[in-house]
Amino acid sequence: MDLKLLLCDDSDLQLKETTNFVHSCLDTCTAFTSVINPYKPEELKKLLENDMLDYDIAILDIEMGELNGIDLASAINQRCPQCAVIFLTSHTDYISDSYVTKDSIQRYLPKALDKAVRLTVERKTRFLDITSNRKRYTLPCDSITYIERIGREIIIYTNEQKSYKVYESIQAVSKRLPACFSQCHSSFVVNLEYVKNAASQEIELTDGVKLPVGRRYAKPIKAAYLKYISEHAML
Repeated sequence: MDLKLLLCDDSDLQLKETTNFVHSCLDTCTAFTSVINPYKPEELKKLLENDMLDYDIAILDIEMGELNGIDLASAINQRCPQCAVIFLTSHTDYISDSYVTKDSIQRYLPKALDKAVRLTVERKTRFLDITSNRKRYTLPCDSITYIERIGREIIIYTNEQKSYKVYESIQAVSKRLPACFSQCHSSFVVNLEYVKNAASQEIELTDGVKLPVGRRYAKPIKAAYLKYISEHAML
Protein backbone atom coordinates (compact mmCIF):
# COMPACT_ATOMS: atom_id res chain seq x y z
CA MET A 1 0.00 0.00 0.00
CA ASP A 2 1.25 3.44 -0.95
CA LEU A 3 0.75 6.45 1.31
CA LYS A 4 1.20 9.82 -0.40
CA LEU A 5 1.95 12.94 1.62
CA LEU A 6 2.52 16.56 0.64
CA LEU A 7 4.15 19.27 2.74
CA CYS A 8 3.88 22.99 2.10
CA ASP A 9 5.75 25.85 3.77
CA ASP A 10 7.08 29.18 2.53
CA SER A 11 10.31 28.72 4.53
CA ASP A 12 12.91 26.58 2.76
CA LEU A 13 14.56 25.66 6.06
CA GLN A 14 11.28 24.75 7.78
CA LEU A 15 10.15 22.75 4.76
CA LYS A 16 13.40 20.77 4.68
CA GLU A 17 13.40 20.12 8.43
CA THR A 18 9.75 19.04 8.50
CA THR A 19 10.22 16.79 5.47
CA ASN A 20 13.20 15.07 7.07
CA PHE A 21 11.31 14.64 10.35
CA VAL A 22 8.26 13.14 8.62
CA HIS A 23 10.56 10.72 6.79
CA SER A 24 12.05 9.65 10.13
CA CYS A 25 8.55 9.09 11.53
CA LEU A 26 7.33 6.96 8.64
CA ASP A 27 10.39 5.15 7.29
CA THR A 28 10.18 2.47 9.98
CA CYS A 29 6.62 1.51 9.02
CA THR A 30 6.38 -1.71 7.00
CA ALA A 31 2.61 -1.74 6.43
CA PHE A 32 2.90 0.82 3.63
CA THR A 33 5.34 2.67 1.40
CA SER A 34 5.33 6.42 1.99
CA VAL A 35 5.88 9.00 -0.75
CA ILE A 36 6.57 12.49 0.62
CA ASN A 37 6.65 15.54 -1.64
CA PRO A 38 7.57 19.04 -0.35
CA TYR A 39 6.16 22.11 -2.10
CA LYS A 40 6.50 25.86 -1.86
CA PRO A 41 3.10 27.64 -1.75
CA GLU A 42 3.32 28.81 -5.37
CA GLU A 43 4.08 25.28 -6.57
CA LEU A 44 1.14 23.81 -4.69
CA LYS A 45 -1.17 26.56 -5.95
CA LYS A 46 -0.15 25.73 -9.53
CA LEU A 47 -0.89 22.04 -8.99
CA LEU A 48 -4.30 22.93 -7.63
CA GLU A 49 -5.06 25.18 -10.58
CA ASN A 50 -4.15 22.36 -12.97
CA ASP A 51 -6.13 19.82 -10.92
CA MET A 52 -3.01 17.66 -10.58
CA LEU A 53 -3.38 16.53 -6.99
CA ASP A 54 -3.79 13.08 -5.49
CA TYR A 55 -2.58 12.82 -1.89
CA ASP A 56 -3.64 11.06 1.31
CA ILE A 57 -2.21 13.50 3.87
CA ALA A 58 -1.27 17.18 3.62
CA ILE A 59 0.88 19.03 6.17
CA LEU A 60 0.44 22.77 5.69
CA ASP A 61 1.81 25.90 7.28
CA ILE A 62 -1.11 28.18 8.14
CA GLU A 63 0.61 31.50 7.40
CA MET A 64 2.56 31.63 4.14
CA GLY A 65 2.77 35.24 3.07
CA GLU A 66 -0.11 36.05 0.73
CA LEU A 67 -1.34 32.47 0.77
CA ASN A 68 -3.33 31.04 3.65
CA GLY A 69 -2.91 27.39 4.63
CA ILE A 70 -6.59 27.08 5.55
CA ASP A 71 -7.64 28.33 2.11
CA LEU A 72 -5.21 25.89 0.49
CA ALA A 73 -6.69 23.08 2.59
CA SER A 74 -10.17 24.00 1.37
CA ALA A 75 -8.97 23.90 -2.25
CA ILE A 76 -7.26 20.54 -1.62
CA ASN A 77 -10.45 19.15 -0.12
CA GLN A 78 -12.46 20.13 -3.19
CA ARG A 79 -10.11 18.26 -5.52
CA CYS A 80 -8.98 15.52 -3.16
CA PRO A 81 -11.71 15.02 -0.53
CA GLN A 82 -10.07 11.97 1.03
CA CYS A 83 -6.93 13.94 1.97
CA ALA A 84 -6.38 14.42 5.71
CA VAL A 85 -4.85 17.78 6.69
CA ILE A 86 -2.45 18.68 9.50
CA PHE A 87 -1.73 22.38 10.08
CA LEU A 88 1.55 23.80 11.36
CA THR A 89 1.35 27.16 13.14
CA SER A 90 3.49 29.57 15.11
CA HIS A 91 0.52 30.54 17.28
CA THR A 92 -0.86 28.75 20.32
CA ASP A 93 -4.41 29.98 19.66
CA TYR A 94 -5.18 26.81 17.72
CA ILE A 95 -5.76 23.78 19.95
CA SER A 96 -6.72 20.60 18.11
CA ASP A 97 -5.33 17.24 16.98
CA SER A 98 -5.12 18.76 13.49
CA TYR A 99 -2.93 21.70 14.60
CA VAL A 100 0.70 21.44 15.67
CA THR A 101 2.72 24.42 16.85
CA LYS A 102 6.10 24.73 15.15
CA ASP A 103 7.98 24.82 18.45
CA SER A 104 6.56 21.41 19.39
CA ILE A 105 6.74 19.56 16.09
CA GLN A 106 8.93 16.74 17.39
CA ARG A 107 6.58 16.17 20.32
CA TYR A 108 3.14 16.46 18.73
CA LEU A 109 3.51 15.91 14.97
CA PRO A 110 4.11 12.12 15.38
CA LYS A 111 0.78 11.87 17.25
CA ALA A 112 -1.08 13.84 14.57
CA LEU A 113 0.62 11.79 11.84
CA ASP A 114 -0.27 8.53 13.56
CA LYS A 115 -3.94 9.48 13.68
CA ALA A 116 -3.97 10.61 10.04
CA VAL A 117 -2.16 7.45 8.91
CA ARG A 118 -4.51 5.15 10.84
CA LEU A 119 -7.58 6.84 9.33
CA THR A 120 -6.04 6.74 5.85
CA VAL A 121 -5.06 3.06 6.04
CA GLU A 122 -8.53 2.19 7.33
CA ARG A 123 -10.13 4.10 4.46
CA LYS A 124 -7.84 2.54 1.88
CA THR A 125 -8.79 -0.98 3.00
CA ARG A 126 -12.51 -0.16 2.81
CA PHE A 127 -12.66 2.19 -0.15
CA LEU A 128 -11.12 2.56 -3.60
CA ASP A 129 -10.32 6.08 -4.83
CA ILE A 130 -10.56 6.44 -8.61
CA THR A 131 -10.84 9.08 -11.32
CA SER A 132 -13.39 8.40 -14.04
CA ASN A 133 -14.38 10.84 -16.79
CA ARG A 134 -12.34 13.54 -15.01
CA LYS A 135 -14.36 13.12 -11.81
CA ARG A 136 -13.13 11.62 -8.54
CA TYR A 137 -15.05 8.80 -6.89
CA THR A 138 -14.61 6.88 -3.65
CA LEU A 139 -16.12 3.42 -4.08
CA PRO A 140 -16.77 1.03 -1.18
CA CYS A 141 -14.67 -2.04 -1.98
CA ASP A 142 -17.50 -4.35 -0.98
CA SER A 143 -19.70 -2.79 -3.68
CA ILE A 144 -17.30 -3.75 -6.50
CA THR A 145 -18.23 -7.06 -8.15
CA TYR A 146 -15.47 -7.34 -10.74
CA ILE A 147 -13.02 -5.37 -12.86
CA GLU A 148 -12.41 -5.81 -16.58
CA ARG A 149 -9.44 -4.65 -18.65
CA ILE A 150 -10.21 -3.43 -22.16
CA GLY A 151 -7.13 -2.20 -23.99
CA ARG A 152 -5.46 0.56 -21.96
CA GLU A 153 -8.39 1.15 -19.66
CA ILE A 154 -10.32 -0.81 -17.08
CA ILE A 155 -14.02 -0.93 -16.25
CA ILE A 156 -15.05 -1.27 -12.61
CA TYR A 157 -18.48 -2.83 -12.09
CA THR A 158 -20.53 -2.47 -8.90
CA ASN A 159 -23.52 -4.19 -7.31
CA GLU A 160 -25.61 -1.10 -8.08
CA GLN A 161 -25.35 -1.86 -11.81
CA LYS A 162 -22.96 1.06 -12.28
CA SER A 163 -19.64 1.02 -14.11
CA TYR A 164 -16.63 3.32 -14.05
CA LYS A 165 -14.06 3.68 -16.81
CA VAL A 166 -10.57 4.23 -15.38
CA TYR A 167 -7.26 4.83 -17.16
CA GLU A 168 -5.09 2.70 -14.88
CA SER A 169 -3.59 -0.74 -15.21
CA ILE A 170 -5.47 -3.64 -13.68
CA GLN A 171 -2.33 -4.43 -11.63
CA ALA A 172 -2.16 -0.91 -10.16
CA VAL A 173 -5.80 -1.01 -9.05
CA SER A 174 -5.50 -4.57 -7.72
CA LYS A 175 -2.76 -3.45 -5.32
CA ARG A 176 -5.25 -1.09 -3.67
CA LEU A 177 -7.92 -3.75 -3.13
CA PRO A 178 -8.41 -6.03 -0.09
CA ALA A 179 -7.65 -9.76 -0.03
CA CYS A 180 -11.16 -10.79 -1.13
CA PHE A 181 -10.26 -9.73 -4.70
CA SER A 182 -8.44 -12.20 -6.90
CA GLN A 183 -7.38 -12.22 -10.54
CA CYS A 184 -9.01 -14.99 -12.59
CA HIS A 185 -7.81 -13.91 -16.04
CA SER A 186 -5.31 -11.47 -17.49
CA SER A 187 -8.26 -9.15 -18.14
CA PHE A 188 -10.44 -9.82 -15.08
CA VAL A 189 -10.28 -9.36 -11.31
CA VAL A 190 -13.21 -10.68 -9.28
CA ASN A 191 -14.56 -9.96 -5.81
CA LEU A 192 -14.85 -13.44 -4.26
CA GLU A 193 -17.76 -12.21 -2.17
CA TYR A 194 -19.92 -12.27 -5.31
CA VAL A 195 -18.84 -15.65 -6.70
CA LYS A 196 -21.71 -18.15 -6.97
CA ASN A 197 -19.88 -20.97 -8.75
CA ALA A 198 -16.21 -21.42 -9.61
CA ALA A 199 -15.23 -23.92 -12.31
CA SER A 200 -11.91 -24.55 -13.99
CA GLN A 201 -12.72 -22.39 -17.02
CA GLU A 202 -15.47 -20.05 -15.83
CA ILE A 203 -16.71 -18.16 -12.77
CA GLU A 204 -20.38 -17.32 -12.30
CA LEU A 205 -21.33 -14.35 -10.15
CA THR A 206 -24.44 -13.99 -8.03
CA ASP A 207 -25.98 -11.62 -10.59
CA GLY A 208 -25.52 -14.15 -13.40
CA VAL A 209 -22.44 -12.58 -14.97
CA LYS A 210 -19.92 -15.16 -16.16
CA LEU A 211 -16.18 -14.46 -16.23
CA PRO A 212 -13.51 -16.52 -17.98
CA VAL A 213 -10.74 -18.22 -16.04
CA GLY A 214 -7.33 -18.10 -17.69
CA ARG A 215 -5.21 -21.25 -17.71
CA ARG A 216 -2.43 -19.72 -15.60
CA TYR A 217 -4.98 -18.40 -13.08
CA ALA A 218 -7.02 -21.61 -12.66
CA LYS A 219 -5.15 -23.00 -9.64
CA PRO A 220 -4.56 -19.65 -7.85
CA ILE A 221 -8.20 -18.54 -8.20
CA LYS A 222 -9.45 -21.94 -7.00
CA ALA A 223 -7.16 -21.79 -3.96
CA ALA A 224 -8.19 -18.19 -3.23
CA TYR A 225 -11.89 -19.06 -3.49
CA LEU A 226 -11.61 -22.13 -1.25
CA LYS A 227 -9.70 -20.09 1.32
CA TYR A 228 -12.32 -17.33 1.17
CA ILE A 229 -15.33 -19.62 1.66
CA SER A 230 -13.60 -21.55 4.46
CA GLU A 231 -12.79 -18.31 6.33
CA HIS A 232 -16.35 -17.01 5.92
CA ALA A 233 -18.23 -20.27 6.44
CA MET A 234 -18.77 -19.62 10.15
CA LEU A 235 -19.47 -15.89 9.90
